[in-house]
Amino acid sequence: MNIDTNRCIHCMTPLEEGRCPRCHIDQNTPNPHPALPVHTVVAGRFLLGQVIHMDGEGIDYQGYDCQEERRVTVRELFPTGLVDREFNGSAGVAVGESMHFKTVVESFVDLYKSLAHIEAAEALCQVYGVWKDRGTVYAVTEHFDGISLSVVLSRTIGEIDSAATLNILKPFFKTLREIHKLGMVHGGICPDNILVNGEGEVRLVGFATSALRTKGSELQCELFPGYSAPEQYSVTGWQGSWTDIYAVGATIYRCITGTRPQSADERLTADALLPPVEVNHTVDSRLSQAVAAALVLPSKGRIRTIEEFATALLPRQIPTPSEAPTKEAVRITDEEESRPAAQSPKKGGKNSGGNKKFIWMIAGIAAALVIIGAAIAVWLYTRPAEDPAGGSSSQTSSQSSSSESQAGEVKVPSVVGKPLSDFQKDHADIPYRVVTAYSSEYDKDVICDLSPKAGETLKAGEVLTITVSNGPEDVEMPNIVGKSWDSVKGDLDAKKIKYNVIHVYTGEGADGTVLATDPSAGTKVTPGGKVVTVRVLQKQS
Repeated sequence: MNIDTNRCIHCMTPLEEGRCPRCHIDQNTPNPHPALPVHTVVAGRFLLGQVIHMDGEGIDYQGYDCQEERRVTVRELFPTGLVDREFNGSAGVAVGESMHFKTVVESFVDLYKSLAHIEAAEALCQVYGVWKDRGTVYAVTEHFDGISLSVVLSRTIGEIDSAATLNILKPFFKTLREIHKLGMVHGGICPDNILVNGEGEVRLVGFATSALRTKGSELQCELFPGYSAPEQYSVTGWQGSWTDIYAVGATIYRCITGTRPQSADERLTADALLPPVEVNHTVDSRLSQAVAAALVLPSKGRIRTIEEFATALLPRQIPTPSEAPTKEAVRITDEEESRPAAQSPKKGGKNSGGNKKFIWMIAGIAAALVIIGAAIAVWLYTRPAEDPAGGSSSQTSSQSSSSESQAGEVKVPSVVGKPLSDFQKDHADIPYRVVTAYSSEYDKDVICDLSPKAGETLKAGEVLTITVSNGPEDVEMPNIVGKSWDSVKGDLDAKKIKYNVIHVYTGEGADGTVLATDPSAGTKVTPGGKVVTVRVLQKQS
């Protein structure tokens, strides 16, 4: 077999004179510790590129299958605390952790074997197999070019019409149903783990063993605040399909309100989560009730199955596809997502025509309401066709018009810089909608903008748009290992990442070389939040 290592470490395109003709990425960027170096070959056939993601269970790499000549994603089982990277690149089991590691290996292999045998798996990346090498195991799956739902949502105003998704994304919902039939729980459903491409295809990613999705287990857990269910915050919590229902409901909540739900562990102490309709007054009451039922804290009181949730989500009357809104709610641009695995598809030119524009519109809407569209699609798929008359969109419009018509002309109050709760308490007579935006100037849940502006007149029938701060947007820790500290310090400053430099007197490289960072490259960090530790080589004179 020919092992061609002359490939881009990011997109696996053959290099031309040491450069990638497709993505033009720097080929000298090293992988962060403890990941394997780029161009490492595992199992005798899989070429590893850049690290995509690292967590307490393992490491995801860009990969290339030299035997089948195709791009793949490779996940190395490398549980934090149970193994260390040896000099030859193997995973060396830590002293006293052999039994724990063996258990994790068995769970990992069983997970991917089960995924490989799921039928109706159109919304899953195909599993090609699991290989043993270097003291651990590697799961190899289909590569999917797409961007995450979280990126799509960051490009919207947080208010997306559900009617346009009626006949989209049935495969995603059916796949989740098949997963639950096997007794499996994803445990990590959230906007970061839902990918969509320009053709409207969707993939659910981020699968892991239950230990990674449970706080207090033998692994360093990876939970998703706002989306992880309360039972995931304790090893005594009983997880099942209802755990994923919570995450699905939270994802819908984020889509239709523009606001991430309050974290479940915080809710257990002081539950301040508002129903969706109280955050966005245009949300249909039935939809709001269904989402609220999915987000019930005690698992026994929560919706238990996908089928039940689909029924609860259904509007009373379903519009036909021709009645679905045609206004573009979301637009995916040509900008690449910062996550290395994501490649935005190319936008058509001026002469692409209406069909191309329509495809982009549908792809965006599909991404933003993955779960809602899928739920309704399952219902349409399993029920005989009916002759719909009217729809939920007209019902919402009617309700909105009714509430707006009751308001006369009012002067927009000066509430920028004040909590949203103050506005809701003091100005109950003003019709409004809430959108969210990241802001480094205003704290979370504080009003940062108004439309119309303060002092202007809100005419009868108009709705005040209130922009509420989500706080500073999390950014990815850049890969600065192997580079001169003086050359990368400005990058951290520009991202407003706080850091603490620790000088290390042994290591390879020139004086001032960055040896390691904690957290590692690719990890989400909050500007002005947790301090990043940077270890810099300082050679003794």
